[in-house]
Parts: sequence; structure tokens; C-alpha cells
Amino acid sequence: MNEGKLPTAGAQQSWIPFDVRKHHKLPMPSDGEAISAYHFQRVMHQAKHVELVYNAGDDGGEASRFLAQWKHELVGVSNTSWSEHVVAATGVLRRPRAITVVKDAAVLAQLKALCERGLSPSAIGTWLRCPLDFHFKYILGIRETDVADGTLGSDVLGDAVHQVLQDLFKPLVGKVLSPELIAPMVGQVDRLLHDQLARSFSPNTLAHGHFRLRREMASQALRTYLGAEKDRCEHSSTRVLAIEDEVQAPLPNGALLKGRSDRIDERDGLTMVLDVKTGSVRADDLRLSGLSREAITPNKRYALQLLIYSWAYMQQHTAVQQVCAGVLPLQRPAQADGEYLHVNKDVVLQREQFDAIRDLLTSLVNEMLDPSVPFTHDPDSTYCRFCVA
Repeated sequence: MNEGKLPTAGAQQSWIPFDVRKHHKLPMPSDGEAISAYHFQRVMHQAKHVELVYNAGDDGGEASRFLAQWKHELVGVSNTSWSEHVVAATGVLRRPRAITVVKDAAVLAQLKALCERGLSPSAIGTWLRCPLDFHFKYILGIRETDVADGTLGSDVLGDAVHQVLQDLFKPLVGKVLSPELIAPMVGQVDRLLHDQLARSFSPNTLAHGHFRLRREMASQALRTYLGAEKDRCEHSSTRVLAIEDEVQAPLPNGALLKGRSDRIDERDGLTMVLDVKTGSVRADDLRLSGLSREAITPNKRYALQLLIYSWAYMQQHTAVQQVCAGVLPLQRPAQADGEYLHVNKDVVLQREQFDAIRDLLTSLVNEMLDPSVPFTHDPDSTYCRFCVA
């Protein structure tokens, strides 16, 4: 058909604008469709026996509407007869062999070195979500390459948003927040965010299309958040203790846990360990039924991150008897108060829980270091950066 070739499945892309192509009478997509239709009609006109085959798919999809049209126009009004047959292709379903990485001496040495340098909450969260992904990223050191696809990546935009908040609040460390201090920040958001992104992209790129849309959406989220923060400070005494504060503490097994909390506040006398999230965080992901290993499931990695921040902060600041940890979700910027970590339905962590938290974190790291437990892919993990689901 058509010199041995079927009609194309999709129209060819062209860089020539439609109006220019039409003005100069260049071939249009409809011309290609007409040629294919002509050959198809000629073949059908001369044929005595035709077999039309279609794939119903796994969901039992229906045949093309063009087949239904042929059946409607020919059967009963011509000598054409029509019959349908269903053919099922049989096959043996085979499960692919799971990729497993044994913790040999070299891997264990790298794990030990990583623990001595400092194990971040995000690294433990990656291991919790998918051990194989942790192996590729933190043991083999594979890094995700930036793809020049003409879009503003969420990671680049998220880093810029974090830097804007840091630039706005860092001069206020040690001060009590007030609406008068926060109000001027709103007018600075656009310029600061533009300046941050201009380090990676040209001003012309940021002023058009996809880049402009995402930049303005991020600016609006920041302005909404700052407006909500201004309202919150009217009824809550808030003093900024630190911005981008590095917290770290050693475990009894020699592993060093360290991370960087975006903001430490003292709100109405209670120390708050806060982390800014530009992505989505569900409130249920921050709720732990207790301080047992069974409570730390893969979807609780954000709760684990806050637990590590809180424990390390209390170990560094021995005078602090209780803390509250939470995230500031910028996808819901009006919620300036934050989403908080719950342990046994309580949002306040007491120093009396210090030993239980330490034992839990130690057991997690020991499990990671266990040579008898290989690195394998978690089939429920669908967002691995490197391993194949």
C-alpha cells in the first residue's frame, strides 16, 4: 500500500509557521492525508478479500471509528460481507530478575567513610525509599545530569526560592519579627528571584514563555507566603534564631548525622526547627505512630528528616528541653504556620524522648550497614533517579 508503506502515524513536525506555509502554497498536513487516503481507497476498491487488524490492548479498546464507518457504509448496501475474529496471543509471563548489589568489603568501606564524613537526612531518606537508588547515588557517586530541554527545572527554581528566603530573613536573625519588618519584603521578591535565576539564564529567556510563567508563579507563592507570615506575626511572638543552620550529632555506632535546617525560630517560647519545601508534602507523611522501627516506613522520610534535625539540634543545644519540628509548604503559601511532625499525636518533642530517638536512628544506620542485607530496588518506588523500576 502506497509503495509498501502505510500512512504515517502522526504528522511531520515543521519549523515553517502555518501561515507562511499556507501563503506560499507549500504542502500542508491535509495534502499528505489526502494522498494516503487516495491510495487506501484505491486498494480497497480493487481488493476482493481484506483483513483489517487492530490491537485491542490490555484494556479491551474498541476498533478505530474508520472501521466502523466502512462497516456502516458497505455491509447491507453492497455485496460486502463482514466477519470479526478475536485472536489472543499467548505467552509466558516472566518476572525480571531483581537487581541486587551485595555489600562487599569495598561497598562497606565506602559506607563507613560516608558515615564518618556525615550522613544527611536526605541520604537516609533515599535509602529508606529505595536502597538501590541510594547505592547508585551515594556509593557509586552517580549524579543526575542537567538536560537542556528548554524548561526551568523544579530543582533550579527551588534552589532560587530557598536563596531568596535566606536573603530576606538572614538580616533578621536575633530579632523579633513584626508586620513592619516583613511588609517591605513583599516588594523585593520579584527582583531577588530574577537575580538568582539570572545567574543561570539570560534576562531575555526569563522574560518569555515557560520561564516567565514559572518565575511569576514562584514569585506569587513567595508574596502570598510573606503576607501570611506577616499576619501570623501579629498574634504570635516570633524571634528568628538562625537561618540555614547546620545541625549535626554523632551516634553511638560512630556515624555522624548532619543536615541543614532552613530556619530556627522561637515562637511563643517554643523552639521551632523548620524546613522549607517547594514540593508537595502530605500532612500524613509527617505523622509517626511512635519511635519504633516499624513506624519508619518509606513514605515517612520527611518525618524522619525532621526527627533527625530535632534530635541533632537538641544535642547541640543542651539547654533546650523541647522542640517542635515542621515544614513550610510553599505550594500552600498561605499556611505560614507550617505542617508539623507528630509523634504519638504530639507535636512537641521532649528531651525525655532523646534516648529513644537516638536508639531509633542508630538501628536505622546499623540496618543500612548490615552486610547481610543487599541493596535492592523497592518495587513501590516510582521516582528513583537511577535505578530501574
